[in-house]
Amino acid sequence: MNTLGGTFFFKITDSGNIIGEFSNSDCDRTYTESADRTLPHSYDGKFTGSYITTWQENEEPQLSHLTILPKNGHKVFSLEWKDKHGKSMFTGEGILCDNILIGNYQGAK
Repeated sequence: MNTLGGTFFFKITDSGNIIGEFSNSDCDRTYTESADRTLPHSYDGKFTGSYITTWQENEEPQLSHLTILPKNGHKVFSLEWKDKHGKSMFTGEGILCDNILIGNYQGAK
């Protein structure tokens, strides 16, 4: 099985949702990704939480459930994107820099 690897950055909006861009080993440019915060709906200024996220691949919209959890303290995070059946699609790690989450991810092609 081939592995897909990529990078991303996420910014958090005033309402606690996410906007960002990504690139991976299958594309030659950056694409947008956005995520709406799910439970809990309360927003404390941090990325930690659950989201429904969307992006496009080969001009087809994609949707997944994204979970972001602190890994070491509050500046390193683990990320996991799961499909609607709960199967892991991608995993990643990010670091916080100037309120922007920057990181990498990997998953099966």
